[in-house]
Amino acid sequence: MLPVANPAPATPGAAATPRGKLAWLRSHWRDPLYRNGYYLMLNSLTGAGFGFLFWMVAARLYTQAEVGTAVGVVSAMTLAALFGKFGVDAALIRYVPTADRRGRLKLLAESLALTSVLTLTLAVGMVGLFPTLSPALAALHARPLDAALFCAFAVLMSGAWVLDGYFIAERRAGLSLLRNVTFNALKVALPFVGVIAASSFALPLAWGLGIAASVAVAALAVPRLLQRVAPTGGAALPARRTFLAYSGANYVVNVTEWLPTLVLPLLVLAVAGPEQNAVFYMAWTLASLAFFFTKAVSQSTFAEMSHQPENLAPLLRKGAKHSGLVVAPTLLGGALLGGVALSLFGPTYRDQGYPLLLVLLGSGVFVAVSNLYLTLLKARDARVELVLLPTLLLAATVTAAYAALGAFGLMGLAWAWLLTNALGAGYCLIRIPTHLRRSATCRESAPLPSA
Repeated sequence: MLPVANPAPATPGAAATPRGKLAWLRSHWRDPLYRNGYYLMLNSLTGAGFGFLFWMVAARLYTQAEVGTAVGVVSAMTLAALFGKFGVDAALIRYVPTADRRGRLKLLAESLALTSVLTLTLAVGMVGLFPTLSPALAALHARPLDAALFCAFAVLMSGAWVLDGYFIAERRAGLSLLRNVTFNALKVALPFVGVIAASSFALPLAWGLGIAASVAVAALAVPRLLQRVAPTGGAALPARRTFLAYSGANYVVNVTEWLPTLVLPLLVLAVAGPEQNAVFYMAWTLASLAFFFTKAVSQSTFAEMSHQPENLAPLLRKGAKHSGLVVAPTLLGGALLGGVALSLFGPTYRDQGYPLLLVLLGSGVFVAVSNLYLTLLKARDARVELVLLPTLLLAATVTAAYAALGAFGLMGLAWAWLLTNALGAGYCLIRIPTHLRRSATCRESAPLPSA
C-alpha cells in the first residue's frame, strides 16, 4: 500500500482566532518538509552570519593580502572535501528512510569510509600542485605541518557533510544546525587564541579546528538516532553498485552546485589578486545566504519526496511556495542592509563590494528555480539530465565569468553569473511540466497492488 502524504496545513485565514492561528502554526511546524526546511535555513543563516563575522574579525586582525590568501586556502580545502564527498549525502537521503537500524548504520559507515579515502587522496594531490596552480598558495607546500592539517581538515569537512545528509534523511535537520553552530562559534573565537593567532596558518587552523569539534558533536548524536529505528524489517539495502551509481549522478550535481563558491574566489585570486579577492568574497558571502536558503528548501523537499515518491507534484508545489516565502525577504533585506554590512569590513569593501552584491542578489530567484528543478530530477532518478544540465550550466558560468573578469573586472563576473543562471532557470521552467506529466503517467500505468 502506498504511503499517504502528510496533509497540508490549513491556511492562517481558516481560523481568525488566536487559538486557530496557533493551531495553524503547530500544523505548519509539524510538517517535516517545512520543519526540516526551517532548520536548514537556520543552518545556512548561522553559517553565513558566523562566516561574515569570521572574515570581519580576520579583516581587523590581518592584512587584506593575508585575508585573501586565507580565503584561497579555505576554498581549496573545501574543494577537496566537495569532490571527495562523491554525492553520498544525497544517496543517504534517498535510501536511509526505508532501511532498518543495521542497514542505516551500514550505509552511514561505508559512506564515511569512502569519502574519507577519496578526500584524503584529493587533498594530498592538491598540496602537491599548489606551487604550479597558485603562487599565493605555494608556501603551504613547503610547510609539512600546515600541509598535513590542510589534508586532515578537508577529510573532516567531507565527513561533516555526510553526517548532515544522514540527519536530513532522518528528518532531524536540527542536529545539522547544532553541528554547524558548534563549528562556527569555535572558528570565530579561535583566531584570538594566542598560539593560533601566532601561526602562519592561523585562519585555516581556526576553521579546521571548528570543523573537528563539530564532527565530534555530530557523531555523538548518531547512536541515539539509530535507537529510534526498528532493528529489523526495513527494505532491502541497495546493492553497492546501485548506491554508488546514484551517488555518482548526485556527485556531479553537488560539485556543480558548490564549485562556483569555491572556484570563483580562486579565479579572482589568480586573475585580479588577493585584494580584489577579499572584496569579492565578502560580497559573495552575503549574497550566498539567499542561495543557501533555496538549497535548504530543496534538500527538505527532496527528503520528503524520498519518503513519499508518489506525491512529487504536490511536494514540488509546497517546496516552491516555501522557497518564495523566504527568498523575497532575503533578497530585499540584502539590498537594503548589504552596504551597511560590508562597511563593517572597511570603506573599500563597501565602495567596491556593494554594487557587486546587488547584481549577485538579483540572481537569487533564478538559483531557486534551478535548485527545485534539480530536486525533481533527483526524485525521478533522471540521471542523464541530472548530470548534463548542471555540468553545462557550470561550464557556461565559469567560461563567461573568466572572460568577463578579464574584460570588465568584478562587475563583469557578477553579471556573467546572473545571466547564465537566468538562462538555466528559463530552461527549468519549460521542463518541469514534462517531468510531472511523466511521473503521473508512471503512477497510472503501474499495476494495482494485490489485496
